[in-house]
Amino acid sequence: MIKKLFIYFAQFPSREGILTMAVNGTSPMPEYDEVLAEIDAQTDERRIDGLDNYAYGQSFEELQARIDKCVGSFLYADYGEFQVQTDGRKSLEYVERMAVTVAMKLGNNVDAIERMIASDRTLAMLAEIHAWLMADVENGLIDDPFYRKNEYAVREVCRQDFVFRKVFAPDEKILASRFADKGGWTVEQQFIHQMGSSYLLAHGIGVAPVADAKT
Repeated sequence: MIKKLFIYFAQFPSREGILTMAVNGTSPMPEYDEVLAEIDAQTDERRIDGLDNYAYGQSFEELQARIDKCVGSFLYADYGEFQVQTDGRKSLEYVERMAVTVAMKLGNNVDAIERMIASDRTLAMLAEIHAWLMADVENGLIDDPFYRKNEYAVREVCRQDFVFRKVFAPDEKILASRFADKGGWTVEQQFIHQMGSSYLLAHGIGVAPVADAKT
């Protein structure tokens, strides 16, 4: 399902901006070549003019690394949230939620007018994508998720538990809670399970800004 949506949204950005994600060029996974072949089979005429890149990542770090390499505008489709709803009569409804974002990377020296123009351009691109989605549903090119039993295609996903883990070993020198001089900050441990370590938090009492912490 994710592969199908990935290929669908690959119709919008420039082909060059899509293929830069295929860093390895080949893979022991047979689907790898299938994805590249389906993208290559798409028409050279892109659906959205001026949409330079395609961003995808299964973690924030992976997505950020991809965006850091992008120049200009990019499309990001997040299709990872599923919900199960019940009406109390043993009837279940499976809902897939998607978020489609179009953004543009700007330099450090742009002014407010340039930022406004960038926002106007990306909003116009997003409106075009929405229009294409509605047209493709109307023309039967993609399934209407609200038609009959189409939601059943994803119900098995909703019956499973998924756990995503990221393991890393930070250098102790970057752990702010161990700085020799904590300045006007205090050590906070309330969200240590989410953060992976204690961290520094401004107490919010007294004169702001507080003094910097130093190693």
